[in-house]
Amino acid sequence: MRVQNIATLNKARYSPNGKFIAVEFADRDKMYAPNDNEFERSNGMRYLGKLAVLDVATGRFSTIMDDSDGLRGPICWSPDGEEVLFSRYLANGDDREKLAGKKQLGLAIWAIGKDGRNPHMITTGWSPDWR
Repeated sequence: MRVQNIATLNKARYSPNGKFIAVEFADRDKMYAPNDNEFERSNGMRYLGKLAVLDVATGRFSTIMDDSDGLRGPICWSPDGEEVLFSRYLANGDDREKLAGKKQLGLAIWAIGKDGRNPHMITTGWSPDWR
């Protein structure tokens, strides 16, 4: 992917060893999902963010998570630098962690390998943070 096609780089975090950067970004033409009968764009539309890893030494930018439901930050690395944690929307009908009453989907914390393998849900919640 060429960086010129990216509309926004929202969040970025260095890996613990400093060799990689996890980046949340969105495509220029597809930043938001259809309104799905929710209220106005700024309050109700799902951000269709994606997750990539930038190899600092080579400059290679590899998308590791591009789900049709999108994602929502923040992001962080696991202490060993093998996984990136991020927030993504819960499925329609899942009432946990709802925002703004019933107008927005709730969030869950997920992890994915820096190579894009083994995406898995950790728990519901808004913000991944590894201490």
